[in-house]
Amino acid sequence: MSDFYEFKAFKVLQPFSDYYVCIIPSKILKKISFSLKAKNSNGVVQGVQRTLNPKRLQDIAQFIDSDSAAFPNPIILGANFKDTGRYADEEEKIEFKNVGDDLYNIKIPKNSKVLSIIDGQHRLYGFDQADTEMDLSCSIYEDLAMPYQAFLFSTINYTQGKVDKSLAYQLLGMKLKVVDQ
Repeated sequence: MSDFYEFKAFKVLQPFSDYYVCIIPSKILKKISFSLKAKNSNGVVQGVQRTLNPKRLQDIAQFIDSDSAAFPNPIILGANFKDTGRYADEEEKIEFKNVGDDLYNIKIPKNSKVLSIIDGQHRLYGFDQADTEMDLSCSIYEDLAMPYQAFLFSTINYTQGKVDKSLAYQLLGMKLKVVDQ
Protein backbone atom coordinates (compact mmCIF):
# COMPACT_ATOMS: atom_id res chain seq x y z
CA MET A 1 0.00 0.00 0.00
CA SER A 2 1.35 3.42 -0.99
CA ASP A 3 2.03 6.18 1.53
CA PHE A 4 1.05 8.77 -1.10
CA TYR A 5 -1.98 9.89 -3.04
CA GLU A 6 -1.02 10.32 -6.68
CA PHE A 7 -2.70 12.56 -9.23
CA LYS A 8 -1.96 13.65 -12.79
CA ALA A 9 -1.82 17.40 -13.38
CA PHE A 10 -1.12 20.01 -16.00
CA LYS A 11 1.19 22.92 -15.28
CA VAL A 12 -0.26 26.32 -16.09
CA LEU A 13 2.18 29.18 -16.69
CA GLN A 14 0.92 32.64 -15.67
CA PRO A 15 2.58 35.94 -14.68
CA PHE A 16 1.52 35.89 -10.99
CA SER A 17 2.74 32.33 -10.43
CA ASP A 18 2.67 28.98 -12.15
CA TYR A 19 0.25 26.38 -10.77
CA TYR A 20 -0.95 22.83 -11.38
CA VAL A 21 -4.49 21.80 -12.34
CA CYS A 22 -5.68 18.37 -11.25
CA ILE A 23 -8.73 16.44 -10.05
CA ILE A 24 -8.93 15.28 -6.44
CA PRO A 25 -11.92 13.43 -4.94
CA SER A 26 -13.64 15.53 -2.26
CA LYS A 27 -13.21 12.79 0.34
CA ILE A 28 -9.43 12.78 -0.15
CA LEU A 29 -9.10 16.56 -0.43
CA LYS A 30 -10.73 16.96 2.99
CA LYS A 31 -8.05 14.65 4.46
CA ILE A 32 -5.03 16.47 2.99
CA SER A 33 -6.07 20.12 3.21
CA PHE A 34 -6.84 22.69 5.86
CA SER A 35 -8.28 26.15 6.19
CA LEU A 36 -6.21 28.79 7.97
CA LYS A 37 -8.48 31.47 9.42
CA ALA A 38 -7.22 35.03 9.14
CA LYS A 39 -6.48 36.53 12.55
CA ASN A 40 -4.65 39.57 13.85
CA SER A 41 -1.70 38.65 16.04
CA ASN A 42 0.02 41.73 17.47
CA GLY A 43 -0.72 43.79 14.37
CA VAL A 44 0.27 41.05 11.92
CA VAL A 45 -2.51 39.26 10.02
CA GLN A 46 -1.92 35.52 9.74
CA GLY A 47 -4.00 33.13 7.66
CA VAL A 48 -6.26 33.88 4.72
CA GLN A 49 -9.76 32.52 5.36
CA ARG A 50 -13.02 33.86 6.75
CA THR A 51 -14.87 32.15 9.58
CA LEU A 52 -17.00 29.28 8.27
CA ASN A 53 -20.66 30.22 7.90
CA PRO A 54 -22.87 27.28 9.09
CA LYS A 55 -25.90 28.42 7.04
CA ARG A 56 -23.80 28.64 3.89
CA LEU A 57 -22.34 25.17 4.57
CA GLN A 58 -25.86 23.74 4.94
CA ASP A 59 -27.01 25.40 1.69
CA ILE A 60 -23.97 24.06 -0.16
CA ALA A 61 -24.53 20.54 1.27
CA GLN A 62 -28.11 20.60 -0.04
CA PHE A 63 -26.78 21.67 -3.43
CA ILE A 64 -24.16 18.89 -3.37
CA ASP A 65 -26.88 16.30 -2.76
CA SER A 66 -29.09 17.68 -5.54
CA ASP A 67 -29.26 16.55 -9.17
CA SER A 68 -27.96 20.00 -10.16
CA ALA A 69 -24.66 19.75 -8.27
CA ALA A 70 -21.79 21.19 -10.28
CA PHE A 71 -18.54 22.83 -9.22
CA PRO A 72 -16.75 23.82 -12.44
CA ASN A 73 -14.52 26.37 -10.69
CA PRO A 74 -11.44 24.96 -8.97
CA ILE A 75 -10.65 24.79 -5.29
CA ILE A 76 -7.48 26.90 -5.05
CA LEU A 77 -4.72 25.54 -2.83
CA GLY A 78 -1.25 26.43 -1.60
CA ALA A 79 1.06 23.39 -1.43
CA ASN A 80 3.63 22.59 1.23
CA PHE A 81 2.26 24.46 4.24
CA LYS A 82 1.31 23.37 7.73
CA ASP A 83 -1.77 24.62 9.54
CA THR A 84 0.58 26.88 11.54
CA GLY A 85 1.27 28.84 8.33
CA ARG A 86 4.87 27.56 8.23
CA TYR A 87 6.40 25.67 5.33
CA ALA A 88 6.14 21.88 5.56
CA ASP A 89 9.17 19.80 6.49
CA GLU A 90 11.01 18.14 3.60
CA GLU A 91 9.51 14.67 4.25
CA GLU A 92 5.97 16.15 4.24
CA LYS A 93 6.28 18.11 1.01
CA ILE A 94 4.29 17.39 -2.11
CA GLU A 95 6.34 16.15 -5.05
CA PHE A 96 5.66 17.63 -8.50
CA LYS A 97 7.38 15.50 -11.14
CA ASN A 98 7.32 16.22 -14.85
CA VAL A 99 6.34 13.10 -16.81
CA GLY A 100 6.23 14.66 -20.26
CA ASP A 101 5.45 18.03 -21.84
CA ASP A 102 3.20 19.92 -19.40
CA LEU A 103 1.97 16.74 -17.70
CA TYR A 104 3.03 16.18 -14.09
CA ASN A 105 2.63 13.50 -11.47
CA ILE A 106 1.76 14.89 -8.04
CA LYS A 107 2.53 12.78 -4.97
CA ILE A 108 0.88 13.95 -1.74
CA PRO A 109 1.82 12.24 1.56
CA LYS A 110 -1.21 10.51 3.08
CA ASN A 111 -0.19 11.24 6.65
CA SER A 112 0.03 15.04 6.47
CA LYS A 113 -2.19 18.02 5.71
CA VAL A 114 0.00 20.20 3.51
CA LEU A 115 -2.54 21.95 1.27
CA SER A 116 -3.71 25.35 2.48
CA ILE A 117 -7.13 26.29 1.10
CA ILE A 118 -6.83 29.68 -0.59
CA ASP A 119 -10.35 29.70 -2.06
CA GLY A 120 -13.19 27.19 -1.82
CA GLN A 121 -13.35 26.30 1.87
CA HIS A 122 -17.15 26.52 2.02
CA ARG A 123 -17.51 24.33 -1.07
CA LEU A 124 -15.14 21.73 0.37
CA TYR A 125 -16.50 21.73 3.94
CA GLY A 126 -20.06 21.56 2.56
CA PHE A 127 -19.28 17.89 1.86
CA ASP A 128 -19.10 17.29 5.65
CA GLN A 129 -22.89 17.75 5.78
CA ALA A 130 -23.66 16.08 2.45
CA ASP A 131 -24.24 12.45 1.55
CA THR A 132 -22.54 12.77 -1.82
CA GLU A 133 -18.84 12.75 -2.73
CA MET A 134 -17.45 13.86 -6.09
CA ASP A 135 -14.31 14.81 -7.95
CA LEU A 136 -13.20 18.41 -7.59
CA SER A 137 -11.09 20.48 -9.91
CA CYS A 138 -8.09 21.91 -8.02
CA SER A 139 -5.50 24.56 -8.80
CA ILE A 140 -2.38 24.04 -6.69
CA TYR A 141 0.27 26.71 -6.20
CA GLU A 142 3.63 25.29 -5.09
CA ASP A 143 5.31 27.05 -2.14
CA LEU A 144 3.24 30.24 -2.55
CA ALA A 145 4.00 32.30 0.59
CA MET A 146 1.07 33.19 2.86
CA PRO A 147 1.02 36.92 1.97
CA TYR A 148 0.61 35.93 -1.70
CA GLN A 149 -2.12 33.44 -0.76
CA ALA A 150 -3.91 36.26 1.08
CA PHE A 151 -3.49 38.53 -1.97
CA LEU A 152 -4.95 35.87 -4.25
CA PHE A 153 -7.89 35.23 -1.89
CA SER A 154 -8.62 38.97 -1.66
CA THR A 155 -8.38 39.44 -5.41
CA ILE A 156 -10.73 36.54 -6.12
CA ASN A 157 -13.31 37.44 -3.49
CA TYR A 158 -13.39 41.22 -3.53
CA THR A 159 -12.77 42.36 -7.09
CA GLN A 160 -15.31 40.25 -8.96
CA GLY A 161 -18.48 42.00 -10.09
CA LYS A 162 -21.83 40.47 -9.25
CA VAL A 163 -24.21 39.44 -12.00
CA ASP A 164 -27.26 41.70 -12.23
CA LYS A 165 -30.32 39.85 -10.82
CA SER A 166 -32.49 40.54 -13.87
CA LEU A 167 -29.81 39.05 -16.15
CA ALA A 168 -29.52 36.01 -13.91
CA TYR A 169 -33.30 35.49 -14.06
CA GLN A 170 -33.25 35.87 -17.86
CA LEU A 171 -30.47 33.31 -18.13
CA LEU A 172 -32.55 30.92 -16.02
CA GLY A 173 -35.49 31.43 -18.43
CA MET A 174 -37.65 33.37 -16.02
CA LYS A 175 -39.63 36.39 -17.11
CA LEU A 176 -40.14 39.24 -14.72
CA LYS A 177 -43.33 41.22 -14.92
CA VAL A 178 -42.75 44.92 -14.51
CA VAL A 179 -45.45 46.52 -12.39
CA ASP A 180 -46.13 50.27 -12.67
CA GLN A 181 -46.23 52.04 -9.34
